[in-house]
Amino acid sequence: MEEIKIINAQGVEEVVDSKAFELVQQNKVLHDVKFETKTTTYMKDSFKRFCKNKSSVVAAIIIGMLLILAFSIPVISPHDLEVPHLTQRLLSPKIFEAGTGFWDGTKEYENIIYDPVNEQPVGFKKGSVVKYHSFNETYLDDFSEYSHGGILVFEANKAKREESNYKYDYLKHYQFVDFTKDNGVSFSVKFADPSEIQTDQNEIHEYRIVIQTNEKDAYQFVVIKDWSDQVEDFEFNVSQYLIDNNIDSLHGSVRFDIKANKAKEVPCGSLYIDSFVYSTTLDPEVEANQEFIDKLEAISITNANSTKLLTSADIGYWHSTGSYRVIKTSVTYCSFTYNHYEDQLGAASNYEIGKSLMEEYIANGWCTYDFNVGPESFVSLSDRCPVEKVDEQKSVFINDKEVINLVCDVQIYKVLGFKTMPKFILGTDASGFDLLTRAFSSLRTSFGVAIIISAVCLAFGLCWGAISGYFGGNVDLAMERFCEILGGMPWIVLMTLVLIKWGQSIGTFAIASCITGWLGTAGTTRTQFYRFKGREYILSSRTLGSSDLRLIFRHILPNALGTIVTGSVLKIPGVIFSEATLSYLGLGLQGVHSFGVMLSENQVYINSYSYLILIPAFIISLLMISFNLFGNGLRDALNPSLKGSD
Repeated sequence: MEEIKIINAQGVEEVVDSKAFELVQQNKVLHDVKFETKTTTYMKDSFKRFCKNKSSVVAAIIIGMLLILAFSIPVISPHDLEVPHLTQRLLSPKIFEAGTGFWDGTKEYENIIYDPVNEQPVGFKKGSVVKYHSFNETYLDDFSEYSHGGILVFEANKAKREESNYKYDYLKHYQFVDFTKDNGVSFSVKFADPSEIQTDQNEIHEYRIVIQTNEKDAYQFVVIKDWSDQVEDFEFNVSQYLIDNNIDSLHGSVRFDIKANKAKEVPCGSLYIDSFVYSTTLDPEVEANQEFIDKLEAISITNANSTKLLTSADIGYWHSTGSYRVIKTSVTYCSFTYNHYEDQLGAASNYEIGKSLMEEYIANGWCTYDFNVGPESFVSLSDRCPVEKVDEQKSVFINDKEVINLVCDVQIYKVLGFKTMPKFILGTDASGFDLLTRAFSSLRTSFGVAIIISAVCLAFGLCWGAISGYFGGNVDLAMERFCEILGGMPWIVLMTLVLIKWGQSIGTFAIASCITGWLGTAGTTRTQFYRFKGREYILSSRTLGSSDLRLIFRHILPNALGTIVTGSVLKIPGVIFSEATLSYLGLGLQGVHSFGVMLSENQVYINSYSYLILIPAFIISLLMISFNLFGNGLRDALNPSLKGSD
């Protein structure tokens, strides 16, 4: 037995038989073991790590979808972007039918003046109002074009107290009325209560009512109510007066006289007329009487409960040696839901179409029309026909050539080529362009320009930064001084000068962006090269005889690529932002659709049509967030030091 002495854990020496030890692998053959994991490449490993970053994957999907939409929607959309469509301006987003209350193309309006005569809001078509929500009346001490009713005030003139009396009458010849025994004309006067009117001229002085006649150019007066200071409602049948006094006829008008008060310490008098109405017993069904009846109604002044407008023309008919005004006229304000689609693209009258367009409708079999016969020959044969009725055929000669136009009742959307009333999912802008089509057409333009600029800046900045960072020394010193000089020039000034000099085109904008756009990439690349060029594996490779190009592109650049790519990816939304900024300054691209141009044109509608700004702003914001997340994912995925990690 061969003994072996060992020291145990307690430090005590022990003697052990050597046979207690056995070589475990004495009878085994040793060889290489196959890797249990699958072999992979740098790109496969990078893609695997990228897919594990869920936010970056979602961002990449969003960017991909926006790219697909940017290149597909402008192609498949039926709405062109070549010519502005003034008949479809500022239409609200619409998917559902008007009146559903959600995404239906309607717009809410509040406190709009209501025209009681035409029964519609001022400035809006009656047939396009979907629903009225409220009506509110406001009383004014004045009259406006759309006020109605009111009280007519005759006042003595403080500046002319020496006058014996003040007269108020209709002196314009066409406002005189022919009073006869047979036409049954009478008039009534209703006075307002001065105590209910806040005024400092509420004392009533003596007044009278007369009929001023115009017989053989000589004014005469028929006293209807003699001087009195008692204000009472008054009615007078002029025809009966003529019968009682055996007078054939009178040609004149009613006149009010107020006696002057020469005592300056006494307030001047006023007369408050609530209504002054002519009436007649003539049958309105007889056509010969209608003109006379209309005249009586026109020169009647009705009270505040009537919808008759008291306009400046009505007041202008009065002639006075004093002064007169209107108080407590009623103006109605309304709130309602309005359908701009029906307003701009629905039915329209007095719409002119040319002969060639009508011939096109005839050739399509939509209608028949004989230009030799005229409007009565029109017959509609199909629902596709835009024309519903031909009102007039006009013919003019231009350079000895006859030009025929037809005045018609039409459906505008059919004239524009739509089979049914169109629906613009995101609405239209101030030029009538479909906002969905224009937004993605702008995205395509902005995307294309940004990718090209970013690629150029990446390529040049990468080469510049690699040379500067790798060689260092005097080369780096000279190149850095040049970058500092170029970077010290204000970007906005440089961009403005270039655009002013060579025009606001895509090419000029791209050149101006590339002048300084590569500096950021060059600086990042230089920093990364300084970081990695002194590492051991670089020194080892150089010792083994690797060339400078191999060291740069095979060993240093792959390690620095993650950070560089992240900055370059973020350059894309940065270019889009730059273009938008220039457009706000009036230096945006011309002749193309881009986000900057959209935002610049629509910024004036930010309060009234906010979706014109919000939609492109949302897409730009979504792009910025997506590119940030996507860039962060690329940075981690392309980092060689993380290869094989989870």
